Amino acid sequence: MAGRVAMAILLVASGATAAAAAGGAERRAEVVNTQVQRKIDVSTQFAKVVTTYTVKGTSGSYKFALPADAQDHLAFMSVTMDKAELEFELDAPSPGRDSAGEGLMLYSAAVELPQNKEEVKIAVGAVVRVKAVYTDVLTAFPKEITQLEEQSVVFASTLLAPSPYKTVKQTTTLKLASPKILSMTEAPNKRSVKSDQVTYGPFEDVPPFANGGELRIHYVNHAAFAKATSCLREIEVSNWGNIAVEEHYDLVHAGAKMKGGFSRMDYMAKKHAELPNPSFRKLDAYLPAGASDIYYRDNIGNISTSTVRHNLGGVELSLLSRFPMYGGWKNAWYQGYNLPTEVRE
Repeated sequence: MAGRVAMAILLVASGATAAAAAGGAERRAEVVNTQVQRKIDVSTQFAKVVTTYTVKGTSGSYKFALPADAQDHLAFMSVTMDKAELEFELDAPSPGRDSAGEGLMLYSAAVELPQNKEEVKIAVGAVVRVKAVYTDVLTAFPKEITQLEEQSVVFASTLLAPSPYKTVKQTTTLKLASPKILSMTEAPNKRSVKSDQVTYGPFEDVPPFANGGELRIHYVNHAAFAKATSCLREIEVSNWGNIAVEEHYDLVHAGAKMKGGFSRMDYMAKKHAELPNPSFRKLDAYLPAGASDIYYRDNIGNISTSTVRHNLGGVELSLLSRFPMYGGWKNAWYQGYNLPTEVRE
């Protein structure tokens, strides 16, 4: 009888030890963001968002969230850890997994687990950096301006970068096109402004999927809102060692539309005084190394206002349009060059 009791006690103790070990493993596997720093650059016509996650814990992957309503505007995204590129994939076929993550697209990036003491730094504080570039997310307000008025835009996002993990500390910093801020989201004791830079936070003990509410800022932005509505490239390969490339572009100024007439005198006065101007003329094109016989034309004929610079990595072509481009104005042209067949684009 005593032996059976001893055996039962031993089994119970073994079960408790296994449960404790499992609980410890689960705790070790818990992922926590010790710090999240989000930097949003809206000084041009694009929104460039770099979110840096300092991660503690071990897991076979790291999950991050992006707003679902911005996916159609996502032009570029990359994920790195300690400067090494990480592969990532969409973690869910539909926005959010539950009510907490509704309105979000979850992505999963492969992260290697620490295998020995030399790699334990990954579990202690890995740095995962997500870079994303968005187009057409800056809204001109007002939508129409005169030639002498300043162009202002509105950018809307969230105060926090939502994450499926708990975050100890988080900040959001915006880089604007100018220090002229017309309005912005209030955040008592959590907002600081320094010239053209606005910082929100730090916010502490942020629960999973929290976004902090709407972030909205209205500011002056005279960047060139150049948008190509149509691009066509024609490539002709000859049997005599030459590749002829011709590119056709339709362009529009996608900023605030200009209302009223155009004054050449007002335009030149602003130009000579070096005052901010919502119009633009210059565009840059980057051609492959070895490009020659470069031309720049429109329906009228050859346009002589272009400059070519040869660099080690290729050829830089600077173009000046026949007229300044104001909001809503359109332009069309084509450019071309030749390449020897041994050059690959």
